[in-house]
Amino acid sequence: MAGNYYNVVIIHKQKIIDDILARNHLPVIVGALITISRGSGDSLFAEDDCSNNSYDMLKDIDPVAANRIHPNNHRKINQYINLYNRTGVLPSNIFQGKAAEMKSNNLRYDCCFICVDASLRVLDRYVEQRVDCMMYEGLLNEVYNIYNLNAVYTRGLRQAIGVREFEPLLRTCVVKDMYERERELTEGPSIEKGATLFNRNLMELVRSSSNTEPTILLEEAIEKVKLNTRRLVRRQKRMLSRLQTLFGWNIHYVDSTESISSKSEDVWTRQVVESAVEIVKSFLMRMEACHPPLGRQMTLG
Repeated sequence: MAGNYYNVVIIHKQKIIDDILARNHLPVIVGALITISRGSGDSLFAEDDCSNNSYDMLKDIDPVAANRIHPNNHRKINQYINLYNRTGVLPSNIFQGKAAEMKSNNLRYDCCFICVDASLRVLDRYVEQRVDCMMYEGLLNEVYNIYNLNAVYTRGLRQAIGVREFEPLLRTCVVKDMYERERELTEGPSIEKGATLFNRNLMELVRSSSNTEPTILLEEAIEKVKLNTRRLVRRQKRMLSRLQTLFGWNIHYVDSTESISSKSEDVWTRQVVESAVEIVKSFLMRMEACHPPLGRQMTLG
């Protein structure tokens, strides 16, 4: 069946968790909206891996949901597939209001969910600063290294935020680079220049160009990366709310707003780290009281 690959991944991750528990250690899973229902997985927002057989896979898993969407709607198809493989709930059941069947008491493990959150205003500013830092550290060069003129930006790594936004700029630069290399090959002695043209910081190269088009495309791309990342933050917040509403997850929120704003390690330790430690201690004490040492398995998310 087409969904077998996903099942193998889930089983593999379950075995890792079970192995940690068997050695009397407590698994701590850190990531973006990791789910621990019938197995642990990656982000519920994962929309990559848009392979040609995704729609057939969805039809195998949930024909009712498949009939509701167009076969070319890869984003929605993969959302449904990821939802099923990370929660065990058929997308069509959610449409029919049956998600309550997967309330938190049906989780495979006893889980303590901790979310380090902050106000949107602070998160937006942090995201923009982070994008600026990534650009300064050479993000554009990294994207250029995987760029392909004929690439499809609806699947795989190239649909990630921070890649597809630079396509208009890189298309312009790559065409120019190819032209320069071809010209230098015909002229002979200046071939070394063509070989090192993009070994420099590409962002500086674009901004220093006398041609304004690449500079404009660069600034537009940076703004798109920031915009799409801010949108991702909001989608993640909505998904957390859905996990609580649909599946009964008891998520403990730790506010890092002041810590991010002040950039103070002391504030981070006091308001975030120590708060999280108290949550975990309380969770472990409750589990110890409710279950004997060989009782139900525990994990932290």
